[in-house]
Amino acid sequence: MLVHPYPVERDWDYGSPGQKYTCWIVLEHRASNSGIAYCESGFGPSSPWGLVFLWGPFMNMGMDSAWFAHLEDAMRDSPAWDPPNPPGYEAG
Repeated sequence: MLVHPYPVERDWDYGSPGQKYTCWIVLEHRASNSGIAYCESGFGPSSPWGLVFLWGPFMNMGMDSAWFAHLEDAMRDSPAWDPPNPPGYEAG
């Protein structure tokens, strides 16, 4: 699922109309049309790891609830994650 990081321009819905940021896709889970992106703008730098759609009508950056401080947290919240989380695990 890991891919060579590639840039994708994503709409930022919380700024000026037409505002976009470059997100770097680092993981693709094609079965769920989802991926993990890294972006220093938008929800970054506090939450630079996001769950995004790979194709279709929702190609914006999405909502803050899909962005995380750590890559591990994004992975554990993604459709690509199947194993159970450790007891007491909470995204940080």
